[in-house]
Amino acid sequence: MSARRDNWRAALSAYLISMGARPFVYGETDCARFAAGAVEAMTGVDPMADILDYVSVAGAWGALKATGAADLADLVARSFDEIHPSAARCGDLALYETDGPFGYAVGVVAGERVMAMAENGLDSVDRADMARAFRI
Repeated sequence: MSARRDNWRAALSAYLISMGARPFVYGETDCARFAAGAVEAMTGVDPMADILDYVSVAGAWGALKATGAADLADLVARSFDEIHPSAARCGDLALYETDGPFGYAVGVVAGERVMAMAENGLDSVDRADMARAFRI
């Protein structure tokens, strides 16, 4: 994965603000595309550029399986170095458990919160809820 750009903090902040009013849509603003957009804002590289387009839960599972990943956590772990959640800093990715169809959601660490797209749009969870974390 590419290194963070010099202006990554400003780019991440602008990205998060731009996502604030966007609704959750599979294949556009779901948690994986949201996290990939944050990575792209910070590095200039879209880690999901080669993943098939999808517009539903079933399509998302199909696109995920087409990568050879077993699940969302495996997909993230294939692209980024895992770190202990306590070592996560602003801009790193975080996985936390959900009741959703994938068992986990992926978000972006932003201080004491993890920003992520949820069914109701941009949301946050406490960083204490992180199950896994990955360095960007």
